[in-house]
Formats: sequence, C-alpha cells, structure tokens
Amino acid sequence: MKKIISILLIAVLFASCSFDDNQNSNDDNQNDNNILELSPPNWILDTWLKSGVSNEGFRFEQNDIYILDGANDEISFLDTRIEVLSEGHGYILKDELETSSEYWVNTEIIDEDTGQTLEGTIPKTWKWERVCSTGINQINAGEILRNENPNLIIPLLDMNINLNLPEYNALKFPGNSVEIYNQGIKGIVVYNVNNSFYTAYELSDPNHLPSSCSRMTIEGIIATCQCDGNRYDIVTGQTQDDQCKYSMIQYQVERTGDNIHIWN
Repeated sequence: MKKIISILLIAVLFASCSFDDNQNSNDDNQNDNNILELSPPNWILDTWLKSGVSNEGFRFEQNDIYILDGANDEISFLDTRIEVLSEGHGYILKDELETSSEYWVNTEIIDEDTGQTLEGTIPKTWKWERVCSTGINQINAGEILRNENPNLIIPLLDMNINLNLPEYNALKFPGNSVEIYNQGIKGIVVYNVNNSFYTAYELSDPNHLPSSCSRMTIEGIIATCQCDGNRYDIVTGQTQDDQCKYSMIQYQVERTGDNIHIWN
C-alpha cells in the first residue's frame, strides 16, 4: 500500500510540474506575442537626415528603425523597447500603421513593474509622411528629413580664420559674408548672423554633381547656382525653389574672440 501511495504522490508532483512548465511557456509566448515586430513600408527604407546635418535623423530597415542622435550613435526601436521617462515609467511599442504615403509607430506609457498601461497618460506617436523621393516629413517634429545626398562627397574640413586679417574683417559685422575658395569642394561661404551665431556652407550646388559651373555665387543671403539657377538661403541652407531639392551642405562654426573655427 505504501508503495502505491508513493507512486501516486510522484505522479501528482510530476503533473503539477508539467502544468507549471506549460503555464510558464504560455506566459513567455504571450509576452513574445506582445512584442511589436516592426515592418516599415518600402518607400521609407533609407537613411533620412536633418537638413545640413550628416548624422542626425532616422534609418529605416525592413525589421527595425534606428534613431541617429547626432553623436555617431544609433538607437534601435526594438532593442530599446522601453524608453524610460521617469522612475518606473516608460514607453512600450504598441502598433504600427501605414498608407501609401504615411507611416506611424504608436506607443503606450506603462508601469515597468506591472507592465500595465498607465491611466490618464497620453501615448506617443512617431509619424512620418512621404513628401517626395528625396524627403520625408517627420510630422510630430515639424521638419523635413532628407535621404543621403548622392551628389557630393564632402572632404574633411578643419580651419581657423582670424577676423583681424583684412580678407575676413567683414565678418566682424552682422549681415556680412565671406567666400573662401580653397576649402571644401567648390569653396565655402561664412555668414555673420549676429556676431555670436555664424553659418558656413559648401558652395557646390548640392543638387547635381560638381562641374565647371556648379560653384554658387552669393548676393545678399542668397546663393545661386550658375548651372541651372538653383537658389539657397545661406542663413538656413534651405532651397528657395523646391522643398524636394537637397539643402546646402553645412559646416560647424564657432567664434572665440577674433577667431572663427570651421569644421565638420
């Protein structure tokens, strides 16, 4: 009799362990099912950058989205499923929607301990709209992002100019610009906005390959291509003609005393 009871107890324990294992497996499967699998549409599969910036924007791949933060770092949407907002709270990917010209990724704010959506909170939505073949609009940020410019390969640039030299003296006064032809591809233009803020842009027209006529001329704050008349604002770098055209290539600028450092 004792032997029979022992066998029954072992059987009950085995069944209980099997149930727990199945339950844990089901829970794991349920958690896996709750993880969003991203699938961006074909028209957005590319790298899209902020105007004039070489490493800040988004890269869309078939199964993921990467945030390019401007510091040569890439942040994966899937690898960082929860973006911490404050202690114990974060965003979790919820779903995605797409049309022929728009793409959304929706998130919910959750309690990281319970995994439950926090009541009374506002979800965050990432939304992009196709403007043209060279540009998308990040709607919730209100700016146009461009795919990488295939026309220009930018050489490294690191130079200093002394404002006390006669050729650069005009840059001591707001509203003036100076063109420097022995730098960049076709030269660069430096513009004094307000004595503290300066801009610097490549003079080669960004919307076609460099050629004998692609060096732009400056009149006021407008740069004009000699090949086809493309026009750009040297304060913002933006095109004056068509939002689907590439913006001017921008260089970094910093003034310290009477010295201006320009680099990329």
